[in-house]
Amino acid sequence: MDKILLSNKLPKTGNADTSADVARHDAARLEQKSREFEALLLQQMIAAMEPKEGLFGQGFGGAYFQALFREELAKELAKEVKLGLAEQLMRAHLRQGSREDVAAETPGKED
Repeated sequence: MDKILLSNKLPKTGNADTSADVARHDAARLEQKSREFEALLLQQMIAAMEPKEGLFGQGFGGAYFQALFREELAKELAKEVKLGLAEQLMRAHLRQGSREDVAAETPGKED
């Protein structure tokens, strides 16, 4: 009965191998989020290096455009300049996930 309920909750893709599709989707999402985090770190580093007067002048408009510039610059840098943080985050997440899988499969072992 539980198998039937679980299979009804899986996305209908027409492929027999939906678990592999889900795993690929999860890996792609993990990579995307890790890259976004790396870009956020770069954005903070760029903000720390900016001149006090800003590149786009003073006031709300200048601050707004400066923030947009900083965000886009960080995204582009994250694509081209690999700090290695995204890869470390992905490896750590995968290691943690495999430990949890092993713990779940080991009978009588609780954390």
